[in-house]
Amino acid sequence: MINFGRKYRIYPNKEQQEKIWININGARYVYNALLEDAKEQYESTGKSKIKHPSFVKNKEGNEFLSKCDFICLHYAERNLETAYKNFFRGIRKHQKVGFPKFKSYYTARWSYKTGKAKFVDGKLKLPKISPIKTIVHQSLPSNCRTGQENTMYLYL
Repeated sequence: MINFGRKYRIYPNKEQQEKIWININGARYVYNALLEDAKEQYESTGKSKIKHPSFVKNKEGNEFLSKCDFICLHYAERNLETAYKNFFRGIRKHQKVGFPKFKSYYTARWSYKTGKAKFVDGKLKLPKISPIKTIVHQSLPSNCRTGQENTMYLYL
C-alpha cells in the first residue's frame, strides 16, 4: 500500500477555526489523560490498560470535550495504544523504544485525524463543523488529517 500526501488549503472563518482548535486540543488532552491514567494504573497494580475516551469525556470539568468530534478522540486513543504496543514490543526484542510521552501544547503536532471528511459542493465538510471553503484540485482520500503547518495557514 502506498501513502500519498495531498494538501488542500482551507479558508475557515473564525467560528470554524475555533472548532478546529477545539478538536486539536481535545485530541491532545484525551491522549495525555489516558496516558496519565495508564501510568497511575501501572504504578498501583503493576498492570495497565488504556481506557475508552468516554472515561475522560465523562469526568467532571471536561465539558468542552462534548463539543469535540468523537472520532478524533478515538484516533487519539488508537495512537496511544500503538505507542504502548511499540514500547512493549521493543522491550521484548531488546530494542530501544521510548515510553510514550505526553503531548505538549507547544511542541506537539497541531493536527487531528478524522475519518468522516468529505467534499460537498466544493466545500469541505468535517464532523461538527459547517462546510469550509476549500480549493480542490484532486479528489479527497478516505482517511485524512487536518493540520496547521505554520500560524498563518490551515491545511487538510
